[in-house]
Amino acid sequence: MNLDFLTQSSNTGGPAPMVGGPTLAQQMAAMGQGLGAGNLSTASSAAYPVTAGAMPSMVPSFDPQAISVPMVSSDSMQTAMQQGGPGTGGMGFTDKASLILGGLNTLSNLWGGFETRNLAKKQFAFTKDFAETNLANSMKEYNTRLADRARARAHTEGKTQASADAYVSENKLSRSGS
Repeated sequence: MNLDFLTQSSNTGGPAPMVGGPTLAQQMAAMGQGLGAGNLSTASSAAYPVTAGAMPSMVPSFDPQAISVPMVSSDSMQTAMQQGGPGTGGMGFTDKASLILGGLNTLSNLWGGFETRNLAKKQFAFTKDFAETNLANSMKEYNTRLADRARARAHTEGKTQASADAYVSENKLSRSGS
């Protein structure tokens, strides 16, 4: 397979090779050679592992042998436990301070919640009183207008004041709970 068109420079109108890695032509040629699970044979082959018939992976490989775990002597561990270092079972100064500050934060949040609850209760009582006053005033205004209309109608129709008063008492608004 002729892949010369893949290595043409951008001056000729073709794609330019990648900077810092194998060119597309090198990658295609390596895949066509049947390398199996091996790597490309270029200088940057560790960054482009390939399998037969697959595109190169851009994920770096993981080497578990490269991880080193520091060894801690039993003397240093015993000293750390006596001094109360973090993660050793004891509590150091910073651990105690963090615990105390966390407790104070919890108490302040509880106090703030309690105060907010009290404020909400006062606000509800004020709003309830305001609404009840508004309702009482509206009912009084309605009943006054009803009585005025009933008296005017009774006078116009030549009826007695007692018939107007009966109409008002029959149709006036009142609160059943108070």
